[in-house]
Amino acid sequence: MKTKDWIAIGIGIITVIAGILIWLFLPSAEGKTVEIYRDGTLIEQFPMEAERTYRAVQGDAYNLVVIENGGVRVTEYSCPDGLCAKQGIISHAGEQIVCLPNRLVIRIRESGADAPDAVAQ
Repeated sequence: MKTKDWIAIGIGIITVIAGILIWLFLPSAEGKTVEIYRDGTLIEQFPMEAERTYRAVQGDAYNLVVIENGGVRVTEYSCPDGLCAKQGIISHAGEQIVCLPNRLVIRIRESGADAPDAVAQ
């Protein structure tokens, strides 16, 4: 085999490996649920596949939760520090966004998963 043949084979193998890695690590919205809690009580839940906007309001406090492109984020808020929006986009089961001033937690959970996210011993 010539050098050009080995280069072509190498490029082909690298392309296949890169494709597999991208497929494995890209977030998938399928089978996940977005749960929104206020004061530890579940107030709303949506499937990740349903792209939507939800305004969580209690009195003067509010957070605008956006579910799109397989991720969840807070885009508008009434809290003074805005840390909930600065946490960015979450897309994997077990991740969460917390807004302490508005007492809001947004969590992603595997649909139908009854097992705990982690076990401490």
